[in-house]
Amino acid sequence: MLLLPLITHAQRYKTVELKPIFKQGFTYYYDSKKVQTPYALQVPIQALNDDEVNRYYRNFNRLKTAGGLVLIVPAVYLLTTTENGLISNPDAFIWMIIGAFGANIICDVFAHAQLKKSIDRYNQLIVVPSSHMPGVSMKYRF
Repeated sequence: MLLLPLITHAQRYKTVELKPIFKQGFTYYYDSKKVQTPYALQVPIQALNDDEVNRYYRNFNRLKTAGGLVLIVPAVYLLTTTENGLISNPDAFIWMIIGAFGANIICDVFAHAQLKKSIDRYNQLIVVPSSHMPGVSMKYRF
């Protein structure tokens, strides 16, 4: 009975104000702090629970995964066509490596484009216009 207040306190929700995300090249900043990996942005992005933002972020994850899986193809080719320590067709293997790295780079570019769309939508949704913005306002006194 004495521990009940401590346990229930641990289950309380804490609301945290979402901060804007900035992108500079392939570097991301959240709350003016550099983020080590774009995957660290998952929590604030999905905290909005917006379908469009989540869809773009899922597309980012899928494209990054696909790019990584493409790099496995040359290794599988190497393991399946090697006989007595020699590759049966070295030219095909070289072209397969070049193609895999090219596909990985293309997937990476498209993935970051999807993440940029997600961040743009995220920033649009969290921005609340302040009363200090320039514009026309009227006051009435009664």
